[in-house]
Amino acid sequence: MQTLNDGYISAGRVCLEVDITLDTLYRWYRWWENPNFEKPAGLELPPYYFRDRRKTKFFKVEDIPKLKKFAEDVRGPYRGCMSEFNAALMWGKRGSKILKNKGTSKKEVRTKL
Repeated sequence: MQTLNDGYISAGRVCLEVDITLDTLYRWYRWWENPNFEKPAGLELPPYYFRDRRKTKFFKVEDIPKLKKFAEDVRGPYRGCMSEFNAALMWGKRGSKILKNKGTSKKEVRTKL
């Protein structure tokens, strides 16, 4: 694993280690940093850092296990905690239908963003 700047690695390298896409990583942080969406008590995402002028997100090497744990938790015990967020932003017509069945609309969820 290539490290840069005293133990920091780029978001792209983190995605290779955690086996997710860069879009997924950025979606996680967009959801996590939005105070309008409820987060489960046991779920934790480590902070990211900017180490260059291009605002590239970097992570500490010791935070990779936390990101792997988050990936497992979102797929396991906390499954569905991001569903409202993803339905409004990612799922298109299917998401609209799911939100309608829950009694909300895309507009209502998007106002939270």
